[in-house]
Amino acid sequence: MGINLGSFLGIFVVGYLGQKVGWHYGFGAAAVAMLMGLLVYRYFAPKYLQDKGMYPKGGKNDPDHVKVGPLTWVLAAALIIFLLYLQFNGTFSWSSKAGTATSMGIIAVAVVIVYFANLMFASNLSGIEVKRIVILFILFWGAVLFWAGFEQQGSSLQIFADRYSEIPFGLPSSWFQNFNPFFLVALSPVIGSLWIYLEKKILPCHS
Repeated sequence: MGINLGSFLGIFVVGYLGQKVGWHYGFGAAAVAMLMGLLVYRYFAPKYLQDKGMYPKGGKNDPDHVKVGPLTWVLAAALIIFLLYLQFNGTFSWSSKAGTATSMGIIAVAVVIVYFANLMFASNLSGIEVKRIVILFILFWGAVLFWAGFEQQGSSLQIFADRYSEIPFGLPSSWFQNFNPFFLVALSPVIGSLWIYLEKKILPCHS
């Protein structure tokens, strides 16, 4: 609720200042808000968060106990050689925005594949753990595709709304991005109440 309320107010204020007054004012307002958030975290986190999230849980997965095997070094070397090959044969292009985006996309995909390969083959996982990593690998790409489309609301979809939509009352086109946080804030209490109702309705039947 807090995150989406901040999103709604942020787009409401920054979008209006940026498009109707000047982008220096819009970005300035965002900077002030981020400073306020940092101050709130600095002075209230010790009281309410204490040491939560500060230290990893002990055990075999503790970073201090992870050993880097030879296969990990082989995979890392293969990744570096592959990226250098693409760089020197002209596949990567850094002279334009489109070329840079494509190059970074190839690098990101290669890093992810090597990372999951290291998890599956060089981390001494059991058979069931390897199967879980495979499922995570599939879900990972599903999440990538979803968020790649979802985050277009602040870029390509925003440009489309600004150029091709008839916006009433001269409202800033950036306010179209407010629909998502608005519905989250408005409907979260409804969904939360539904969960509480279902818990009381269903759980007694199984007890």
